[in-house]
Amino acid sequence: MGLRKSEFMLLALACLSLVFGCSNAISRSELVGKYEAHHENGLEVLELRADGTYTHRFQPVSGNESQYSSNWRLEPYGGEPKVFVDSFASNFPEKSETQPIGTLLGVEKKAGLIRLYVSYGQNLYYTAH
Repeated sequence: MGLRKSEFMLLALACLSLVFGCSNAISRSELVGKYEAHHENGLEVLELRADGTYTHRFQPVSGNESQYSSNWRLEPYGGEPKVFVDSFASNFPEKSETQPIGTLLGVEKKAGLIRLYVSYGQNLYYTAH
């Protein structure tokens, strides 16, 4: 009987580690840094600063670089971490409209790599560098 109890405890511990090991928990300080997206329209660099400001630079394939700065914050939206960027507009070919209030970017952290998603469905994201 002791063997079955220890097997049960081992199984319960394995299940708990799977549940907590797959958590999307991320701290604000982990998000600070530069993120890049290379696509057919050009290169985008999104820099999140520790003081709560961001700079978004876009270098199109042809033409002049544009730059915009405003504020960002970490938001727990629907149980998932999101980055809210004020008055943000990406330059992905599929997404070009500016959101008047702001944009929520999805956060994914896998194997130490952080991605900020404009769209999960269209696989549009910025990668930490």
